[in-house]
Amino acid sequence: MHKILLTDPFIGTYSVCLLAGLFGGYLLTRRQAVRSGIKGSHVDNLALLIAVFSLFGARLFSWLFYFPPGTNLWRALWDPAGGMVFYGGMIFGTLTLLVYARAAKLELGNLLDTFAPGLASALPSDASVVLWRDAAGATFASIRNNYPKPLTLT
Repeated sequence: MHKILLTDPFIGTYSVCLLAGLFGGYLLTRRQAVRSGIKGSHVDNLALLIAVFSLFGARLFSWLFYFPPGTNLWRALWDPAGGMVFYGGMIFGTLTLLVYARAAKLELGNLLDTFAPGLASALPSDASVVLWRDAAGATFASIRNNYPKPLTLT
């Protein structure tokens, strides 16, 4: 996979896949909310809050565990070479959902059931980007060449 999707204007492939996963998860969750009797405005608010706080949490955990000691948080947040950590985003996204459910007095079980399919559809897009990015180059070639040879009947 190429890291850069377009050069003018500059658009990274990872960003497009992440945005597509978030948007697809939002659409699926919005559809589930109507079936569950949850107002669409709650899904809209939560989708925006979860996207912002989970991206912040992913970058925060990247700073905590992977940046060199002594790097300040502000620099880590704006460093274009800095990464994001999956579990940081998952923890912050879950905390955002819990706090919003409590503040809006929504039933937590119903809300979690509503968001589960959207989360399941959004995660593979992000995880597949990470796997393809990590498997690029020589690692991908070694994975590709280790498949067993097909059997031939004589």
